[in-house]
Amino acid sequence: MLVLSQLFKSLMAGQSPLRRPDPIFSLLQEHKKKHTLIYLSLGPNQKTLYQSIIVDIDKNRQRLHIDDIFPRQIKLKHNQRITVSMRDAKHHWQNFQTRIIDNKNEKLLFGHLLELPEYITGEQRRQAYRVHINGDCFWNSQGYRQHHSEIRDISASGIQLTLGHFYRDQMEPDQVLHNCQLQIPNLELECDLSITRVLDEAIIHQEMHAPLTDDEHITLGARFLGLDAGDKRKLESYLMEEQRQRRQQSALSL
Repeated sequence: MLVLSQLFKSLMAGQSPLRRPDPIFSLLQEHKKKHTLIYLSLGPNQKTLYQSIIVDIDKNRQRLHIDDIFPRQIKLKHNQRITVSMRDAKHHWQNFQTRIIDNKNEKLLFGHLLELPEYITGEQRRQAYRVHINGDCFWNSQGYRQHHSEIRDISASGIQLTLGHFYRDQMEPDQVLHNCQLQIPNLELECDLSITRVLDEAIIHQEMHAPLTDDEHITLGARFLGLDAGDKRKLESYLMEEQRQRRQQSALSL
């Protein structure tokens, strides 16, 4: 009866039957309501993160109005491509790519207008789909010392790692971690990793006015280097299978 009721409401509202809300749009609405920080990265390497908050969302016109970004020294250009990143309720990163439509002027008194994608394209969805999973990453430096970090999530293009806070001064964007061994249930890979961003969890906790803990860590975003064709196919097959299984589990839980 519940399913039939949902179907009737969808038809009366002129929506596709049982169409699920876009998770990115729902997360944007939640961030707007709570004035939660969003993070913007510029350029292909996404080296630097800037902060802002959402002022307004116009889904009909596909417009996202954000406040002035911080640090304020940066100037965004018309049509500039950026990536917007947000944290969901489970503290996982969700992101989408967009572009600058308009900057502060006589009509737009403050902030910036971004294009709000009606949907994430298939290619973006494949690249952005991340499996949140526990795994291990090992690598060597200076030829003798083995380091270890935990894998937070993995996608077709990169990986997110967590390390102890004492690594904070040793990691920076564009740094390459050589001969990394990735060990995940049902998947093992060996490749180099190029660091794209370093996030200090202690700083994020302060921004969110959350209490600090004794096990603060840093989070690394990194892209794959040197994955051969066989490993790429293995990774894509793994992601597709994980996505299929999780969709089945989600459908069964409805």
